[in-house]
Amino acid sequence: MTTPRDRLPRSLAWLLVLLASCGRAPRPGVPPTHVLLVTIEHLRADHCTALGYPRETTALLRPDGLRTMGLDYLAETGVIFSQAFTASSSLRPALANLFTSESPPATGVLDDEDVLGHEFPVLAEVLRDGGFETGAFCLPTAPLSGSGLERGFTTFEEGEDQVRVLGAAHEWVKAQVEADQPFFLWVHLGWITPRLGELAIPAEPIDDPFVSADPWDMTDRYDSALLATVSYMRAFLEAVGLIEEGLISDSLIVLAGLQGMELKERDEFVGAAGSVHEEVLHVPIILRHTPSLTGSRILDAQVELGDVAPTLLDWFRQDPEDLGTGRSLLALCDSYVEAPFEARPSFAVAGDHGTVRTPRWRLVVRLSGAGGADADERLPDLALYDARADPGQFVDVADRHPEVVGTLRASLEAWAAAAEAAR
Repeated sequence: MTTPRDRLPRSLAWLLVLLASCGRAPRPGVPPTHVLLVTIEHLRADHCTALGYPRETTALLRPDGLRTMGLDYLAETGVIFSQAFTASSSLRPALANLFTSESPPATGVLDDEDVLGHEFPVLAEVLRDGGFETGAFCLPTAPLSGSGLERGFTTFEEGEDQVRVLGAAHEWVKAQVEADQPFFLWVHLGWITPRLGELAIPAEPIDDPFVSADPWDMTDRYDSALLATVSYMRAFLEAVGLIEEGLISDSLIVLAGLQGMELKERDEFVGAAGSVHEEVLHVPIILRHTPSLTGSRILDAQVELGDVAPTLLDWFRQDPEDLGTGRSLLALCDSYVEAPFEARPSFAVAGDHGTVRTPRWRLVVRLSGAGGADADERLPDLALYDARADPGQFVDVADRHPEVVGTLRASLEAWAAAAEAAR
């Protein structure tokens, strides 16, 4: 079997030939060979230890006190975007946004029943055509088969049995390594939500002073479910690392939350469906490949889930413009890249509401023509929140800043109209 050391000269030779045709100097360090994308449903940025949450929800330690390959370890040895936002509170629209780099109104995937059309190229297709073997192993809360999101994956498997599905993913990776084949692996974890309803947690699910005495406290239940999910992810990554020495260091690991969820912060609502609030739309994005990634470790530029696919194409020397309207994040997180990064608001739609987020403001608006018997009465028709003065975004200041409301509302309507026109 070929070892990483055997593959290294061939990998570098391939890279030099490719770069010679591009007229650009080689990237410092050793380039990655594989891509491993992990997506997690209902992963709130503000409940990640790496982003300042006081509980150890995402930091996993061995008995000897050393870090293991949990979410925090990936962040500490890679880069984490602290101000990343998803475009939807629903599974399929968020994934369609990630894989196509197009907005939900543009793709027409607005809920978990919609199907992504063949006119939209997806990340797996582009990477497959670029020479990667592609495999997807998913444990979703809603079915993904037949959604159009499986396009481009030579192997696509989904189910509810984590041992079987992750075991199949492990065997698939082993086969690609034995064949000396670059691969794009997508592992999707959707357990946080079902475990909220199924997991009987003790009174002290996490050993820290912030635990509620109420075993049915939603924050406790969520944090326990998050810890369990990250533990499964850690176990899988470490199992993959045992397949061949150097496999993890030879792989670009990308972790992305698809959406968060409300935990009774606003009335008694628990969940994500239809929400356009910060608890749902603020997610973490992590990139890790220590041999080649340079730059800062925690980045506070505002980015989007739709920026992930163009970043991967840019990393592997393919045209980011092959997919959608997203931006390559290498301009932010790699000091080797000398390119401007276009700062812009983040937009999202959910149910009959739309929202636009800037570093300071979040505007929530009931969309034109929406309403009636099916309207979500839990959400306001219009609200403006000042994220700097009110980080929890509970106080509506629309009456105090009509000019901000006008500007943001116009940008939201223009975004929605442009997306519709593009279809």
